[in-house]
Amino acid sequence: MIYLGSVPIRMGKAGVGRARCIFSPGAQGFSSMSIYKICPHCRASLDPGEACGCIAARYDVLTPDNRARLDSFARELAAEQRAGAGR
Repeated sequence: MIYLGSVPIRMGKAGVGRARCIFSPGAQGFSSMSIYKICPHCRASLDPGEACGCIAARYDVLTPDNRARLDSFARELAAEQRAGAGR
């Protein structure tokens, strides 16, 4: 969702996470606005449509055994979701 002031606006899949609007002071008060989203994992401020690299960075520091376990879990979860979608 994007918040314009206190009004939430729904976004598509690219808008996963929390989004905020920042009003920047201009010559005549608050004139310009920037919209960004916040990564739910590391709280980084991202541009709309920008993907955060924190998950990939965390994956890179895993041991080979933990990578294999995580990959196996992800494959099982994807298979379950595909089976559920085919019903």
